[in-house]
Amino acid sequence: MDILAQDGEVALHCDYCGTTYAFDEPEIKAIFADAQSPSGDNTVH
Repeated sequence: MDILAQDGEVALHCDYCGTTYAFDEPEIKAIFADAQSPSGDNTVH
């Protein structure tokens, strides 16, 4: 979360397709909230 506080976004570059994906604070919070909420399904992928 230090990168988010410093830059205001987190950017990831895919070496396979060459696309850069940028996520802002609401998107990052949603990703982590979804990862922490149990869905009842133990599927990892």
